[in-house]
Amino acid sequence: MKCTKCGKYISDDHSYWAFDKPYCEKCYEESSKNCHICNVYLNMEDIFYDLTGNPLCSQCYAEKYEDEPNNPIVFDSDRKLILSLSRNCLNN
Repeated sequence: MKCTKCGKYISDDHSYWAFDKPYCEKCYEESSKNCHICNVYLNMEDIFYDLTGNPLCSQCYAEKYEDEPNNPIVFDSDRKLILSLSRNCLNN
C-alpha cells in the first residue's frame, strides 16, 4: 500500500492508520498529534492550542476556555497579518 501523504510504499507491518487512511511513520507523526488532555488522535487541521502551545481537541478546548471572554487568542505573527490585511482593505 502507499502512504496517503507522501506516496511511499509501506508494508502492513509499517503502516499507521488514521481516519481509515494509511501513513508511513514519518508522515503520521508530521500530520497528527494527540490532545494534551484526553489523548484523542487529531488531524493537523483539527487542532486547537492552549496558551502554552499544547494541542487540544475542540471539546477539550471549549471546556478549558468556556469561561474566557469571546475575544480570540491572537499570536504576534497572526496579529501582524491581520493588521496588514486590514490596512490593505481600507486602502482599496
